Amino acid sequence: MRRPFLYSGVWYGLLGAVLAWCLIQFSLLTLREPVTELARLYRSDFEPSGLGLTGSLLLLLSSLLLGWLGAWLAVGHHLREIEPS
Repeated sequence: MRRPFLYSGVWYGLLGAVLAWCLIQFSLLTLREPVTELARLYRSDFEPSGLGLTGSLLLLLSSLLLGWLGAWLAVGHHLREIEPS
């Protein structure tokens, strides 16, 4: 009974992870030059960097887990509500 909803939760988690990763990369591309210029004005060698492979995998796995867990909790709640007493 739960399986289709758990699959949906995983897909929503995956979609959320991909969207978050795209937003991070877009922000990084947009802000890299101004932040680097500001750091140069303060005589710093700071340069913004992205998530990298480890950060991207952690984002993906945590989003999948949260999607699955949210679906599990929601389905459990609704199944308890519809059970006859």
